[in-house]
Amino acid sequence: MFFEKFLESYRGKYPLSHKLTGYRVAYLARLAMLEFAALFCLIVTFLSGSLLTIVLAAGMSVILALQRPSVASITEALQLSREEAAQIT
Repeated sequence: MFFEKFLESYRGKYPLSHKLTGYRVAYLARLAMLEFAALFCLIVTFLSGSLLTIVLAAGMSVILALQRPSVASITEALQLSREEAAQIT
């Protein structure tokens, strides 16, 4: 949601270096939100001893690990042209 909204402002009208910088900022913000949620679940686990919150933290950690960017995902997210996509490979 936030990631897509933020990237909309970088599509089409900026040079590639500026688009990639915007993608990095949005990507790091996305990872920070996931990491915060996982750490919060771990804190709740330590305070309450609930098994559910540790399962949620583990699930968020897996999601966090699967969020690695690829050329295809960057090209799709920024709607890059073929020439721009070729420059980042």
